[in-house]
Amino acid sequence: MSSRTHTRTTIATVAVATTLLAGLAFAHRAADRRADEAAIEAAIADYIGSFYESDAARFARSVHPNLKKRDVRAMADGTQYLNEMTYSQLMAMAPIVNRGQWTSDSRQDVEIYDIQDGIASAKLTVNEWIDYFHLAELNGEWKIVNVMWASTPEPDEN
Repeated sequence: MSSRTHTRTTIATVAVATTLLAGLAFAHRAADRRADEAAIEAAIADYIGSFYESDAARFARSVHPNLKKRDVRAMADGTQYLNEMTYSQLMAMAPIVNRGQWTSDSRQDVEIYDIQDGIASAKLTVNEWIDYFHLAELNGEWKIVNVMWASTPEPDEN
């Protein structure tokens, strides 16, 4: 075998091996993403379920203790401000808010917008409101750290 043939064979072998390794890495990243998506959806399901099922344990499992939940409100003069609730305030509300309003046909639509390096953004739409989430993966668990929310828009009546 000539050195030229040997070089071509070596280059071809390296190219095939590189392609296979890249394919395996891509498949591994895709599997990781699916696992992350499932864990994020589970955290959001625990969060909403904690309110509808009056379950403080589900709330604690899905939410980081430094959580802030905010919405935009207006004072009597129309001046808008950010209303803020803390983990402790929400934990106290979980057993009493929306008790008995959840049914098997209640809306619970989750959209995951982005996952990158242990952080994610997502949206939850339920019958009464919309939550936008920032989540962080900490010690192998996805936790909700920020929530912005608003009431679900009324359908257009045209």
